[in-house]
Amino acid sequence: MKTVFLNYLSVLICLIGVSSSVNSQSEIWEKLLNNERSEALELSKKLPTNNIDQVIINEIVRSENGLFIGSEEFVQQLAKAEEREPYLFALWNERFLFDAYLSRGFNRRTASNLDVLFAKEYTNTTLRGGLDYLKAVKERAHYNFFSYKSLVSKIPAIREWQVCGVFENLNNSALNKEYGPEKFPQSTGGFNANSNGIVDWYVPEWSGNHVYLFFENHGEYGTGVHYAQTFFESPQEKRVTINVGASGKFKLWLDDVEIYENNETARTEMDAYSVEITIPKGKHRLLLKLANAGSGGYSLVRMKELDGSPVKDISFSSTYAEYMHPTLEQLSLKLMQHPMEAFFIEKLKADPDNFLYSYCLVQTYLRNQRYKQAKKILLPLEEKYPKSSLLRSLLIRAYSIEGDYAIIEQLEENMQLDDEFYFGSLTYKFKDISGLMRMSMEDMSSFLDRYALATDLSILGASIEMIKAFRVEDNAQMRRSLDELMAIAIEDGEAGLIRTYSGLYKSALNDEKRAMKHLEKLNKKRFDTGVQRLLMRHYNSLNRHDKIIAMLKKNVVNMENDIDIYKELINYLHFRKKYVEAEPYIEKALKLFPYSFVLMEYDGDNKLQTGRVDEAVESYKKSLVHNSGNSSLRRIIRDIADEKDAIEAIRNKDIYTYISDNRGSGIENNYGYNTLMDEAIIELYTEAGGRGRYSLIYEITTEAGVEGVKEYNLNLSGSYDIIKSEIVKPSGAVIPADRYGSSLVFEGLEIGDVINIDYEVSFNGSGRFYKDYVDSYMFDSYHPAMYSRYVLLVPKGMDFNYEVTVGELPLKKTSTERHDKYVWELDNVEALPQTEYYMPETCDIARTLHISTIDSWNEIATWYSDLVRSQLIINSEVQSAFDSCFEGKNIESMTDEEKAKTIYDFMMARLTYSFVSFRQSGFVPQKPSRTLTTNLGDCKDFSSLFVLFSRMADLESNLVLVLTSNYGANEIVLPSTDFNHCIVKVNMDGEDQYLELTNKHLPFKALPTSLLNAMALEIPYSDEDLTQTYDLKTLSNINRSVNKVSSHVEMKINGGTRNYSIDTKVYGATKSYQSEILENPNMKIIEEEMLDRFSSSIDGDLKIDSVYGIENDRTENFTRFICDMTQKEKTNKIGSFKILRIPSITDAYTDNIVRDSERKFAINYKGYESIDNYVIVYDIYLEEGEEFVELPESVKLNYLKHSYSRTYEKISATHLRVSVEAIPDLADIAPENYEDFKTYIHKVLEAKDEFVGFK
Repeated sequence: MKTVFLNYLSVLICLIGVSSSVNSQSEIWEKLLNNERSEALELSKKLPTNNIDQVIINEIVRSENGLFIGSEEFVQQLAKAEEREPYLFALWNERFLFDAYLSRGFNRRTASNLDVLFAKEYTNTTLRGGLDYLKAVKERAHYNFFSYKSLVSKIPAIREWQVCGVFENLNNSALNKEYGPEKFPQSTGGFNANSNGIVDWYVPEWSGNHVYLFFENHGEYGTGVHYAQTFFESPQEKRVTINVGASGKFKLWLDDVEIYENNETARTEMDAYSVEITIPKGKHRLLLKLANAGSGGYSLVRMKELDGSPVKDISFSSTYAEYMHPTLEQLSLKLMQHPMEAFFIEKLKADPDNFLYSYCLVQTYLRNQRYKQAKKILLPLEEKYPKSSLLRSLLIRAYSIEGDYAIIEQLEENMQLDDEFYFGSLTYKFKDISGLMRMSMEDMSSFLDRYALATDLSILGASIEMIKAFRVEDNAQMRRSLDELMAIAIEDGEAGLIRTYSGLYKSALNDEKRAMKHLEKLNKKRFDTGVQRLLMRHYNSLNRHDKIIAMLKKNVVNMENDIDIYKELINYLHFRKKYVEAEPYIEKALKLFPYSFVLMEYDGDNKLQTGRVDEAVESYKKSLVHNSGNSSLRRIIRDIADEKDAIEAIRNKDIYTYISDNRGSGIENNYGYNTLMDEAIIELYTEAGGRGRYSLIYEITTEAGVEGVKEYNLNLSGSYDIIKSEIVKPSGAVIPADRYGSSLVFEGLEIGDVINIDYEVSFNGSGRFYKDYVDSYMFDSYHPAMYSRYVLLVPKGMDFNYEVTVGELPLKKTSTERHDKYVWELDNVEALPQTEYYMPETCDIARTLHISTIDSWNEIATWYSDLVRSQLIINSEVQSAFDSCFEGKNIESMTDEEKAKTIYDFMMARLTYSFVSFRQSGFVPQKPSRTLTTNLGDCKDFSSLFVLFSRMADLESNLVLVLTSNYGANEIVLPSTDFNHCIVKVNMDGEDQYLELTNKHLPFKALPTSLLNAMALEIPYSDEDLTQTYDLKTLSNINRSVNKVSSHVEMKINGGTRNYSIDTKVYGATKSYQSEILENPNMKIIEEEMLDRFSSSIDGDLKIDSVYGIENDRTENFTRFICDMTQKEKTNKIGSFKILRIPSITDAYTDNIVRDSERKFAINYKGYESIDNYVIVYDIYLEEGEEFVELPESVKLNYLKHSYSRTYEKISATHLRVSVEAIPDLADIAPENYEDFKTYIHKVLEAKDEFVGFK
């Protein structure tokens, strides 16, 4: 019950919305912008009504006071005003005019307003066309379809189009990706739309009543690129304007010359974009490319005379014709400003302090989603009126279009804090449904009463009474409130409210008939597909199927250009098994969009059920070409065609005999189990994607094996089927495993048991590499394997790359009727030697097969460049942050390194890394503005921001995708997208420098060891950079700051007490950890950390006295601290001598690295060491009267590039100086060099272990 309540509350919020209308003159505006709305209302009532500006101001002030129902007098006055056109355009969606008619439909008030304004004459053809279309929509809502079609047909527009699509628009970045239709107005074999299959030009068989070129018929493909072309002839050269309204980014070409590009994702009104152009005499091709971020989309293209009237003497055709090829100069382009924007811009120039003109200009911009231009007006005003709810409401609209929800959340929270009783604040509080539910009934009731009184909407008051009743489960009151709501909604034609509340009759009151009654009543008055769908659900539950079919058939007649209407009817006819009746509708719908994979599948279903099996298979296969991930359809095809399962034909189906024959072999192992079979069989499909069948059979030989595999996780995701997961006992008895997802638990597992796991995975690609396959398969492991096999079945003739690392694998290639078969297999594979400390990653010691169908790393680099480029947008937030970054600096006089460090320091001071797994969060970085707004991001977000800032500062830099070195050198060998990190490469004064950006304590130019010898792929910034070849490289011998620890230890020996003062400087990447500790404001925590640090090297009773002298500037390459300590330690004696072992304050070399007697594998030294240089100077002081008498020999030791020195210098009788320097080399130690290296380490340890004698 509570869940239902929450759902309905959330819908109510959407229906009510938040008003963002406001305006006033001078004092009125001042009051309004300072949230003094009541005072502003009293002043506005006194304004004269003979001036349209004053009338509009009064209406806006009323609306800001919650008086949303506009007066009829206002509409009449607006209709009569001389300058009504620009004001009508600007205020179109205000509550006192047409409100949110697209989502809520027309009520009596908005319908009446439209009738009054529609009847007037208008000189602006954009406004006239908009009113005509709005009137048509209203007529359609009232079942006046003839009037709807008549009005739409009268709107001048280009209607004759050839269409082609849908092409991929991955991450909304494909506007600048060239697809075939841009070059070829005709095609013989169609165009490759990547994962969307092969598509070609087609002419949709629309009826003539459309005006918009709706791509909603393409909606099943989701986000995509759509093309449309038309041909025309001009009898003479003439100057015209071409005007476009669209739902996304677009380009427009005339005769293959680009004449307009809009790179903003925006849903606009008609004629939002306009270009004046010379049309040469002759035949022409006009081509539109729409890159839509959502599914479907729309465009409307109109050609006009210069006076705005429809173009004369030109007719358009969807039939191809040869066309001329003028030059850009001949076309003489001139981009035109929107006339409504121009009107208010001129008004503001004449009267810059008049907020009415600012308000109307903002509203004009927002009608075409030009949020950047709106923000340029609003943000300076917000600085002057920082708490203005009106300005915040407008900014929320602008940021909603931009998609910056972090700023929206801030604006909403601040509005509630600063203006608690504003209608918008109350609505945002109402949106917090969980908070509302936590209120006591008394508090909730009080809040809802206040909310109801905040407006003059009677429907809101009735809704709130219903919510109260719902909360206390007063069904009688709830029924009364619902009935009242329904009566108001039906009378007013509020279809949205009916859709929202009718379901409560059934879910809360168990009264389905009453819900159906209200829906039927509204359905007679209003055409609303949402209402009809609710009604059809009720009819279906009552088995009134004929009513549903009749309703759907009527919709098809009335909405004959909408493919979704056809799909609804066809789907229901199939549900009722009326296949013959469905066939003509399928044929008609396919003429609207011949590349609908949904309709193709329906067509296959229809033919299959009417006995045309071969034709059904053909339809199914066509559908599969455009929707290759439909694995269920693929199975249907295989079953119908009685095709043999290619994988089943290969795999060993008699597994239990295999287990019986091969268990108990007695093969020795190190970890308690043997692998009897490790098999993968992969089948790739012609269209894209594929499936894999995997068999894993393990024999348990010791208790260690039981512990190792009794809980086993296959780590599967996506589409998979675990066919077998079981224990096979020596007797042959089978015990199934417990399963949760792909996690398996083998209860009762014992020595001698065999585990049998058999599973299948289906996979399907998308995006640029939808058809590609990348995999790696390791043949060696720490467990001996009796049989290991990898089989790859590819469509005949398919090429791919493969490579074997760490050895060789035999390959057998054969062919079948449908496939080329590649087999790599091994028998009796010995186990890898036991693991060793600091050994290489498994991929660097085990034979591994790598496979990739991607041709080159350059393809990966180009793909990611396209993916990221659309995110790197410079908006007001980015520009403001950039200016702040370089505030007080002259960029032009700075060196490249100074610029890069300035950006780096700015980011480290401001941003906080938010760890989200790179693969889980996807590859697409968030827009830099969001990173700056939230001060949060991951590696790709920070890297993208750095690259954008550096390019703004004229600094060359690129993103670099990285697989960190802890994954091994052979983890990625062939082209793939398997990276786990992102950094930047910046060119500073001619030298390349890699920068890690996710650690705010890391100094500039310092790099963590995980980047040393990491695998990296540089990503080009722009199209111009794509002429280079980008390849995978190892980050070896790269510039970085040195990681160094330098300590000066002053040690005073006073009997059984030793006093230490340790002055330490830490440089480079090593600084990071220490800097984070020292940044803690709690000194006690710092002292505890210091005690942990030094207790490991200084034995005895140690106490931290103080930590001071801290230098911890993030912009510097080092951090420094001094730590004073006291140690209680009894001095040992040998005869008359006292002896002292000098503590090792830092551990350049320890016995951990040579604990193995011998090694089979190299030492991965980076896994052990991260510091390049240790320098320690000890100054040791005795008490007066004592003297150093026995000193060890100074030593200098070397091994390859490793060095260690330790010198003793007696400064005075009581003062000894010991100087230690260690320079490790981070290169691996090969097994054959281990003995020599071990000897070197032992000598170092002996030198460290020497005693000093004194008496």
